[in-house]
Parts: sequence; C-alpha cells; structure tokens
Amino acid sequence: MKRGQIAGQPIIFIFIAIVIAILLFFGVRVILNSRNLADEMNVESFFLEIEEQIQETYNLDYGSRVSLKKISVPVSLKEVCFMNLNEPLTGVTGDKALRLNAAKTNGNNVILIPSKGSYKNKEAENFKVVVNPLCEDLNDRELNLVLESMGSYVEVKIA
Repeated sequence: MKRGQIAGQPIIFIFIAIVIAILLFFGVRVILNSRNLADEMNVESFFLEIEEQIQETYNLDYGSRVSLKKISVPVSLKEVCFMNLNEPLTGVTGDKALRLNAAKTNGNNVILIPSKGSYKNKEAENFKVVVNPLCEDLNDRELNLVLESMGSYVEVKIA
C-alpha cells in the first residue's frame, strides 16, 4: 500500500462510524415515535367507541341500558371523567378541578386522564351525569359504566 492509502483508512473508518451512529440515533427515534403514535391512536379509538355507544343508546327506547364493559381500555389511561357543561363541578379539588373546569370552559365534557402526560379533552353529545363530574378509575382496565336512554338524553351511570 502506498503511504496516502494508509493515512486515508482511519478517515474512512471514522466516517463509517459516524454514519452508523446517525442511523442508529434516527432509527431509535422513529421507533419511539411510532410507539407514542400507537398509544394516541388507542386513546382516540377508546373515545370514539364511547361516543358511538352514547349515540346508539340515544337512539334506543326510553329505559334501555347498555354496558360499556366490552370497550377495550388503553393501558396509558388511568381515569375517564364525564361532565355536564351547564352545572357546577362537585367533589373534585386541586389540580384536577382546575383542569376539569378549563376543559368545561372550552366545551369539552369527556376528559381522558392518562397515567402520565396531559389530559385529553373531548366533546360528546346527548349525555348527562347525575354526579358532576362522574369519574371512572381505569386501573382495573375495565370501564364499569352503564348508559341508560332517558328519551331526550343518555344518562351515564356507574355499573
């Protein structure tokens, strides 16, 4: 080998090491982002299932009841709260009360509370709760709620 070729080999190895490090960095980043996206999709699908059940129950006869136990609960959620927008909140204090009131002010009446991260505020129609807000703990991975058609609205109750 010539002298110039021997001196150039370390530069090639350093360049290859840098390219591999960049590929690993961006590859790991893409994998982590796709996991976060999958969690967000599960939460959105959970809300859409609840909303669909509320609309189906709304269209049923007065007194008809539908259980929400069959809805799959995402692992990332720890609680879901339903609120009446035109009534004051009772029984909640501190940070949770502030966040629920903020969501209520924006017209959102279904709050999805994750284990970590920020609250997800959603809007659903045609339902009311007796206890405002009605919050269900999801740590058991079950949604222990019942929907009952009251004619002009659906009442969300604890099963």
